[in-house]
Amino acid sequence: MGLVQLLLERTDSVAHFQLTSTQEHDYLQAHLHSIDLAPDDVTYAGPPKWTEITCIGDCPPLDMIEPCRCQYPHDPSIVCSNITTMDTINDLFNKTGVLRFKYFTLEHSTLPYLPSHALVSKKFFGLIIVNSTLTGLFDEVPSSNNLIHMFVLENVRIQRAIQWSMFQKLTKLRIMQLIKIVIKRLGKDFISNINPGLAEIFLSQTKTTSLSDNVFENMKELHQLAIIRSEIRTLKRSMFPKPARIATLDFQSNRIETLPEDLFTDMPELTFVTFKNNNIAYLKESVFAGVFTQLARINVDGNPIKCDCSLEWLTRFESWTVNGVCEEPQNKKGSQIRNLTKKDFSYCQ
Repeated sequence: MGLVQLLLERTDSVAHFQLTSTQEHDYLQAHLHSIDLAPDDVTYAGPPKWTEITCIGDCPPLDMIEPCRCQYPHDPSIVCSNITTMDTINDLFNKTGVLRFKYFTLEHSTLPYLPSHALVSKKFFGLIIVNSTLTGLFDEVPSSNNLIHMFVLENVRIQRAIQWSMFQKLTKLRIMQLIKIVIKRLGKDFISNINPGLAEIFLSQTKTTSLSDNVFENMKELHQLAIIRSEIRTLKRSMFPKPARIATLDFQSNRIETLPEDLFTDMPELTFVTFKNNNIAYLKESVFAGVFTQLARINVDGNPIKCDCSLEWLTRFESWTVNGVCEEPQNKKGSQIRNLTKKDFSYCQ
């Protein structure tokens, strides 16, 4: 039996329900007592019977969402596992009427597509797809009525590859995380279809080899950018907004050998920089000196850093912010860069 039909959109403090039977009314009262809502929190008017419920954020009864489950009762999320037909998802959403849930998670499932209309109609804040196989991402481009703020794909095999055109109307998207998804290049299709209002991008193990010269140029709100455990060799200043609001820049575990001298220009909010486990040999003054005092951490651990005279400039600053060790020369191999002093470069002229 469905609990109620939610007719008016829930606010922070109140939700409005229409009860279509005395049985539903009795069930609702019992449910309110079970979640410790006081009688004063419930008011009635009718006919038909309207019930106003204050501060409700609970999971619905299990029989409304089978074969899925609800997690985080005070911030309800629906989790569906081992799903093989879109009808299962559509039926679930029909049974719950217009009850709202914050997140939808699909895991360990095999589907041709995600049902776009159903997902949009439920007004999810976040979509999370994990350890699943899809023929394509959506059965159609989601309408602009969607409220999707966060989109996560982790270890998802998409047989037709990721289609950026499916993202074109996700205009409220702020957080995108793609993990263990093959994305060889971020280029024109990505630029044309991804919301420029993104604040956070996290890509890991995507086998990405290259980025278009202006790939993030229009993302003026981008605050955190991480493309890690991939195969990127080249970065350019033109890839990023100018000025940029980026605070965290993380390209650890790629194949980067050199950094352009202007890479960090016009990045007044930059705080954390990570190039751990790349092939960078030189920390050039022309690259870092302009932003060094504003950085809380530079992580270059796992790079073959040459601690020769080209690194003497670092002794003019408080170098504790640098995490990394010297590879050369031999007499400094294994030395922490942060511990180097002017004495280590006394031979330089």
